[in-house]
Amino acid sequence: MTPYQQVADALRKLLISGDEVDRCYAARALGIFGDKAAVEPLINCLRDEDIDVCVDASEALGRIGDISATPSLIDSLENDSSGEVCTIVAASLGKLGSEQAIEALTKVILERPERLELDDDWDTWWDVQLEAVKALGKFGYESNAQPLLDIIDDQGHQDIESELLAALANIPGKGVDSLISRLQDSEARPQNRWRAARALGKVQNSVEAVKALGRALQSDIPEVRAEAAGALAEQGAQRYLRAIILLLRDEHEGVRKQAIHAITKLADKAGEENELPEDLLSLVTDPSNEVRTALFKVLATLTEAGKQPLSDELFDAIVTNLDSEDFNTAAAACTLLGNYGDNRALSQLLALLGDSTKYVMTRRHAALALGDIGDDSAEVVEALAQAVGDKEQTVRLAALSALKSLHREEEQADAELETRTERAEADESDEPLTPLGIILAAIQGKIEINTDAPAAPETAAEDEANSVTSESEELTATEDDAAEAGSSSLVEIAAENNEQKPSLVLPEHQGQVVQVGEVNAAQSTLNAIAMDNVDGVLGLHEPEVTEGQSPDVETEHYMEVVEKNKAFMRRMRAHRKITPQQDVRLLGVRVLIGLDNDAAAQALINALNDEDAELRREAAIAIAETVGQGAKQPVLMDALGSLVAQLALGEPDQRRACACALGALGNQAAAAPLLNALNDKDVNVRIQVMDALANLLTRGADPIVEDHMVTDPVAPKQAAEAIARQLADREISIRVAAARALVKIIQLDEVESLAKEMTDKIIDSVFEQDGQEARTLGKILRQVERPLITDKLLAKLDEAEDSVIRSVAIEMLEELFSPEQEQPNLAA
Repeated sequence: MTPYQQVADALRKLLISGDEVDRCYAARALGIFGDKAAVEPLINCLRDEDIDVCVDASEALGRIGDISATPSLIDSLENDSSGEVCTIVAASLGKLGSEQAIEALTKVILERPERLELDDDWDTWWDVQLEAVKALGKFGYESNAQPLLDIIDDQGHQDIESELLAALANIPGKGVDSLISRLQDSEARPQNRWRAARALGKVQNSVEAVKALGRALQSDIPEVRAEAAGALAEQGAQRYLRAIILLLRDEHEGVRKQAIHAITKLADKAGEENELPEDLLSLVTDPSNEVRTALFKVLATLTEAGKQPLSDELFDAIVTNLDSEDFNTAAAACTLLGNYGDNRALSQLLALLGDSTKYVMTRRHAALALGDIGDDSAEVVEALAQAVGDKEQTVRLAALSALKSLHREEEQADAELETRTERAEADESDEPLTPLGIILAAIQGKIEINTDAPAAPETAAEDEANSVTSESEELTATEDDAAEAGSSSLVEIAAENNEQKPSLVLPEHQGQVVQVGEVNAAQSTLNAIAMDNVDGVLGLHEPEVTEGQSPDVETEHYMEVVEKNKAFMRRMRAHRKITPQQDVRLLGVRVLIGLDNDAAAQALINALNDEDAELRREAAIAIAETVGQGAKQPVLMDALGSLVAQLALGEPDQRRACACALGALGNQAAAAPLLNALNDKDVNVRIQVMDALANLLTRGADPIVEDHMVTDPVAPKQAAEAIARQLADREISIRVAAARALVKIIQLDEVESLAKEMTDKIIDSVFEQDGQEARTLGKILRQVERPLITDKLLAKLDEAEDSVIRSVAIEMLEELFSPEQEQPNLAA
């Protein structure tokens, strides 16, 4: 008997003999497993005396999808007085989709069963009816359309009109035809017509629906025109792009807004062979800032993919918008010019960047555009160097990001290495500025901040605060939130770097450093990491996905970027105040992340040994992230000694940062210090240490191949036993982190003999505490061979003295054997 068969058999027995809690948990798990052998006992549970058991059994039968359950489910729908039960039954019948099921659902849509109970003032029939409507639309049978049409205009069903229309949109023939008729009915209420237009946007492969929506663009009702434009965009109807563009001149603001969104969506879907109509390009001079902003964003999307070049006339018109009084318009123009990459815009962008009276976000985009254009002439580099010491933190970070973009890594690194000796002997006044040199100078504290520049006007709420666009913006995606931390002005790079000697003319007035307490902090590196670790081990950041589906690659990438930006933002909001001078240094360290360059690596090591505690923490986490992004800089290995020392002596957040970096570096010499750090008093330090140890032991470098000197080696078995002791901790986050680390380590051949012992300890830890982490640890244990876990959990299930303890075992088993988690076919 396979492990799955053992589990399913135990749950089926519990479904019959257990108490009401057992029956609920067993029914749910068997439904998730899709266990067809459980259909008969689940049917018996439909008339259970406990309503929760009835609900869970009904849902389980729908999940399993065996049509033999149809008569019993129909019987419940027709005879049960509980609206809660009947609602789930209706949903399950919709999943089965048999002829009998559809007939029963049609009946319950049209007639309210008198036996159904009211829930205070709420008629539970409405819930049942809604599930029946969704079910009839799901399978798209044309015969299902009429019952929906019979109730759609009933005033009592207006609350579910959207669902009724969506169901009709899924029914070819009569369903779609009814929506078209509804859209074209000049006597109907405007609301009926524009809702029909919206629903038609969801229709699949219907030429008639698209034509009807195209004609609706000329409707005399603004809402209909707007919804028709949106629906055509949903349909990807490229041939209606020109007609939708005309709506950008519509007298109604709502129509223009919807047209903007529709054009953007259609432009995203456009192939390379599709050229933007001249009508669209002519809108560059439209009197509406909103229209011009939308146009620039569309063009930026296309130029980024190399699809649509900008003519000289259009280019000049866009440059004019850099002076727009609307900061969104000017910012969008900057982004477009940066994507276009034409250095004819340099003088205007430089002027905008240097004008401290302009909106901060506009200047931010001007800096990023300069980086995207890629011109590393002295004039551009010097302007960005000035901006590194700007009054606003947002501008400072954008300037540093732009300098990173301008740093042509391989060519410049080679040039720096070739001329290092000459540069050391060169006269400072003759030394040209380099992008990397300015970033390094910022980290070394050689950027002076001046607060005498005129203040920029306050902006309205800026809708791109969390945008993530080009690689140069990956570090700046959260700057908008951090803009409040700003202060300062012009820049001087006063002294030479280790390998470079950039210089600038001093400003006429002396720069002033804002005093401590005047500027919000760029947060300690690992306040955020502490929360990230706790949330991570508890599985609190997992994106929700539709039942039975896994997130696609784009969604996973998006969630990763979001979490990185959230962590960065938390670090940028410190628990203490810092000066703008410190802020520039911290931002410089952040910008170096990912650069595979000796000078950058050495700068991070220098920062790791700086007197400023905030800078040390940022340097440690920057080293970890740089290695994590694939940089192969042997120089970074020189950070090992400092990281080990600070792991033992630093503040808690510094210790967390160092543990993270040691795990990333992969030098086995760090294993012993990390093992000692398992005794740390700080919860989050121990969490990070366990993760680092697991990474080091499973993915670390071969010390012989890499010539790493390991004087105190740590065997995987020794580490596993030490981590296993953490399973007894009262902190749930510690126990989860320990389980995660152990599951990684026991995959190694050297500790294969410990696998059974370690998994038993993980399972025991759940039952010895309060069981809160049952599901999380069940997910973690999926990586382990099933026989190692099944017997232990089944024994726990059998030995448990009450249903609460049994529910913990069932939850773990459910997570282990759920087909929704991309497990093999468990019923085989």
